[in-house]
Amino acid sequence: MRAGEMRHPIEIQDKTAVPDGQGGFDEEWSTVETRWANIQPISTAEKADYSKTEVEMTHRIKTRGPRIPTTQRILFKKNILEKERIFHIEGFRDVDEIGFDLEIEVKEIEGDAR
Repeated sequence: MRAGEMRHPIEIQDKTAVPDGQGGFDEEWSTVETRWANIQPISTAEKADYSKTEVEMTHRIKTRGPRIPTTQRILFKKNILEKERIFHIEGFRDVDEIGFDLEIEVKEIEGDAR
């Protein structure tokens, strides 16, 4: 994928524990990394294939380098924020097997239901 096709700035977000002022903690989403990416909706045929599994996928996000040192730990149970859109990460594929080119399978979340 050419760099010019990566026209969407995205934020990879993780839950962090924040003191609630009463001795406990609340969870909030915070940005752990910012990258440029290509975001594409999946085709109707792909939706039909995924409906046979328990994975709900609406888009594929492609991004590249620099290498994420702990790719698997960073990407699972995380969200991606693109402007006002929120995507929950369902899975990913390490295209070059070194963490530089990634294809991330996501489900777009309506509203702020993180």
